[in-house]
Amino acid sequence: MLELMKWSFYAYSILLLMTTMLVGLIFGAMFFGVMFAGGKHGPPDEAKMVGGILGAVFGLVLLFLLVKTVLLFFAGRYVGERSHYTFIFVVAIISMINIPIGTALGVFTVIMLSKDSMKRRFGVPAGTR
Repeated sequence: MLELMKWSFYAYSILLLMTTMLVGLIFGAMFFGVMFAGGKHGPPDEAKMVGGILGAVFGLVLLFLLVKTVLLFFAGRYVGERSHYTFIFVVAIISMINIPIGTALGVFTVIMLSKDSMKRRFGVPAGTR
């Protein structure tokens, strides 16, 4: 089961990375297309302001997704090493934000890590939460 969980984290992190890159390219192209439209005079000041705000928000979302991708990758690695129990548990909860794949992976991981047999494999005393 741990091997399946490890490869699930790896596969999900790769899927999330590819999706993030694709969305980044599409919205980046749209953002620069709007910012540099309007010919010689460029877009009006209001459009620049809105574009700047949307660009900043989108940049933060991309940063969040990239950080989440790295966390998922390391969670898969730590599952394989049978270490960092709490880290894996927290990343599983964070992955539940993405419906349906992240939710399925997160719920599966939380259920599996909650078993006493899994806690022993990770060196966590049984009966602790």
